[in-house]
Amino acid sequence: MKKRIITAISLCLTGILVWFIGTGFRTPKIRHVVLISIDTFRADHLSCYGYSKKTTPNIDALVEQATRFETVVCPVPITLPAHCSMLTGKTPPSHGVHHNFGYKLADSNQTLAELLKKNGFGTAAIISTFVLHSQFGINQGFDTYYDNFSKHHQNEYGVERGGDETTRLALDWIDGNRDEKAFLFLHYYDPHYDYVPPEPYATQFADNPYAGEIAFTDHCIGRVIQKLKDLDLYDSTLLIITGDHGEMLGEHGEATHTYFIYESAIKVPLIVKLPGQKEGITVSDPVGLIDIVPTICSLLKIDPPADIQGVDLSAFLLGENPDIDERYLYSESVSPTRFGASSLMGISTARWKYIQAPRPELYDVMSDPGETNNLVKKEHQRARILEDKLQEILEQSVRKDSDSQMELDSESIKRLESLGYVAGKEEGEIVFDKTKGDPKDFVHLIEVIRDIRSITERGEFRKARSMLEEIAQQAPQCPEIFAKLGEIEMLQQDYAFAVESYRRVYQLDPEAIPPDVYNDLAWIQATRPSLPSRDVDEALEYAKRNCEQTKYNEPNALDTLATAYAATGDFHQAVKTAEEALRLAGNMKNFELEAKIKSRLDLFEQSKPYIEE
Repeated sequence: MKKRIITAISLCLTGILVWFIGTGFRTPKIRHVVLISIDTFRADHLSCYGYSKKTTPNIDALVEQATRFETVVCPVPITLPAHCSMLTGKTPPSHGVHHNFGYKLADSNQTLAELLKKNGFGTAAIISTFVLHSQFGINQGFDTYYDNFSKHHQNEYGVERGGDETTRLALDWIDGNRDEKAFLFLHYYDPHYDYVPPEPYATQFADNPYAGEIAFTDHCIGRVIQKLKDLDLYDSTLLIITGDHGEMLGEHGEATHTYFIYESAIKVPLIVKLPGQKEGITVSDPVGLIDIVPTICSLLKIDPPADIQGVDLSAFLLGENPDIDERYLYSESVSPTRFGASSLMGISTARWKYIQAPRPELYDVMSDPGETNNLVKKEHQRARILEDKLQEILEQSVRKDSDSQMELDSESIKRLESLGYVAGKEEGEIVFDKTKGDPKDFVHLIEVIRDIRSITERGEFRKARSMLEEIAQQAPQCPEIFAKLGEIEMLQQDYAFAVESYRRVYQLDPEAIPPDVYNDLAWIQATRPSLPSRDVDEALEYAKRNCEQTKYNEPNALDTLATAYAATGDFHQAVKTAEEALRLAGNMKNFELEAKIKSRLDLFEQSKPYIEE
């Protein structure tokens, strides 16, 4: 009898335990979601991913109570499009953003912040680089979006925020929102080039400052984790740590990132800590950044958007066997197209990596993680199968509209360039084109252009000009090279050569010429009769284009247009345009410019009756 009672009690307790598990005992209710993205976060430089030195002690400690995904693919090795994928669950062909230059996230995309906001979460983002500025559409759904770098930045353009300041803002926000359901997107930029970690990390990692930047960022993350614990929020927070892309560090000839889609550039960490989780889980299955949105939605019982490419990983987090088909994870780079080369498209499985290019590549990344042995000829049939699968993925996901494209003003271009990005215009259409040059033959050019920028900043114009003239012969279809050459020729006041260089840019891509350069070109052509290549009609064309780009609302641009009209002999239009320029200058209270325009207007008015006679 006693034995029966004990058995009954045991069964009852077992039933209660099962009930608790089924109703969320294993996963306490999620009150806070903290998604931490570290820019340029190469997976194999974290000690919890096998790096030889202790770079990430705080993240390592977290991994002991979290799920660590070993193989995580980012779809594009560039900050803006990678974060668009992270926050929408879509690949670049689907959300429409392929590069940092010339793109924005269209409103038709639904972000994680929008989804959580609709479900009662307060939302905030603390970002650390101008690349994710709100003008690029990434702020959709955030109640608060910290993208002002005017007081805290590391260079003259005010384009980035150091980890200490980012952490201070994060701690303050967490403290102020401890009692509310809240989502925080926290972005660190420190590991991005150039690598200048603070002490003691500069000394500790003197042989690898990039690793030192990662160690410093780990220190910052440790402070955030401790804050969650101090406020008793740690066990009600869904905490996710990942990276937007990796860093090549010289492998395959690329110093940083944006160009190639090899493992070093697209393999990132992903660590997910569930509320109440006490034991670590390691997942070897391949997953992607695009899986973050559907996974968070699943854990919060929110329906994700129907058009995403990511999949729900919550079964992995709960220690279950997920019902997921074999993954084919997409990656791309359009950066080579600026040099007249083809774009790069890749597809990754657990073992294989296929890269579509005029000379295609196939790697067994399990036995050859450095991707040094191209097996495309030896494994021809496998390569063909993956190529077909890649084509199928593109057909299913390519965005049909163009509302993700935008024109950047000159100031934004300069700010992006100050971060080390090479300005240019890439082809946004992702297509199989084996008739163009192979990107592997042009990678050195992007490094040379970066070198030229620093050489120019040091005032070594002759050296920079010589280098540009040499690479212009190697990539005659690259407008950015001729634009940079024209810029240096302008600085040297060699206006005849500058006009010729910019003519070449105009033939290749008029959009590659910034508005202020159009203004200078128009002014030179209109006001220098001795210029051998002078063309007043061309001056007028440049001036009109400048006014179009500045929306006919900039007095300097209109003043130049008036001068160009006068150079062609159209003094009626010159007077009319100068009067509008004068009005705008007056509204702006720019008295110096107002005086200059007034002086020219008097000359135009004096010339007008003379021409009429």
